[in-house]
Amino acid sequence: MSSPLRILISAGEVSGDLYAAQLVRALMAAAGPPDSLEIKAVAGERTRQAGAALLAISSSRAALGFVAPLRHLGPALTTALRIRHELTRWRPQVCVLLDYPGFNIPLSGIIRRVSAAPILYYLPPEEWIWAAQGNRRLNRTARVVANCDCLLTTHGIDTAFYTAAGAKVRRVGHPLLELVDEEGLRQRDMASDKANCVALLPASRRQELGLLWPALARAAALMARARPELKFLVPLAAAHLRPELVWACASAQRRHPELAGRLCLVEPTPEIPYPTLAVAWRAGAALSKSGSVSLELALAGVPHLVALRIDRMTEWVGRHFLKLSEQDFPHVALPNLILGRELVPEFKLHAIDPVRMAATGLALLDPASSARAAQLSGFDELRTALGGAGAAARSARIILEMAQGSASAA
Repeated sequence: MSSPLRILISAGEVSGDLYAAQLVRALMAAAGPPDSLEIKAVAGERTRQAGAALLAISSSRAALGFVAPLRHLGPALTTALRIRHELTRWRPQVCVLLDYPGFNIPLSGIIRRVSAAPILYYLPPEEWIWAAQGNRRLNRTARVVANCDCLLTTHGIDTAFYTAAGAKVRRVGHPLLELVDEEGLRQRDMASDKANCVALLPASRRQELGLLWPALARAAALMARARPELKFLVPLAAAHLRPELVWACASAQRRHPELAGRLCLVEPTPEIPYPTLAVAWRAGAALSKSGSVSLELALAGVPHLVALRIDRMTEWVGRHFLKLSEQDFPHVALPNLILGRELVPEFKLHAIDPVRMAATGLALLDPASSARAAQLSGFDELRTALGGAGAAARSARIILEMAQGSASAA
């Protein structure tokens, strides 16, 4: 009887846990008998439920900027040492890095030093953003290309960029396409009142909640004042955020009487395993943070705006040490980055204005508005740019081929 193929996966944040779980299911489906595959992962509870053994839980370790991530440095070092031990003891045939560049790029160097296992980077970081600015301090392209044997990319821009940088690239598409469409089928009977529902998506990180929620709540209150029939859906993106989000919703209803009884916290249940995706399919428009959630909304066909605010220390470091300014980031929303133009309105840093955000949100909710029509048309273009569904299955086949090749070479 042959030994099972051994695969190590490293993912972080809420979205990474979602993609890793999807990939684990695809790997197990493609591998055949259950005992033919052994997967260990740094991820979250969804990945464990999909069938991987967790080496560490990383789904709650997410922070923006240069300062806030420091609080996760100790746990990250402990996790890196645990992975290093597994590399020498368990000896995986392939290592899969999934997004999470602040941890995974340094990890790729550790793997290179102590293991002969090939490294695949699924959803590699968008380093072309920094390269386009000529910012050598923040551009990690050379490290990604040098340490990884194959990059599994999602769209044409990152595919062309990494190919030009000398990497071996396989374009597989984006895993969100399939996840969003699957949730759409699950929620098809729950979306009858979309015209009166607005999604508020403030955070998958504690830091984001404190920075963005006051502005989003104020904008929502102004929208409710203009349209009293509106209700607002707030998904619980991560279990560790529940106490803070419950308090934030209660506080907003006390501060803004227009929101009393109109804020609905959507938590995970057997019928709603992915609250953020469920809310996307139930809403007619959304006010959102930046990040992968903007892509989720776009693929679900939800017109929305994006807000981004960072802490003062990070802004100070960026301006004074890295010589960055708002002009260095013409786009922050993923749909805008992928399409290369501002499709989704962006409110960044000091330009966050609840009054303007409320007016924009109301226009996006209006079925007759040109702003809503333009976004819906652009979302069709975005789907085409990301390819068809099945990214996880395509990636699983590539990963298994490399694992089998590695096992044969050994």
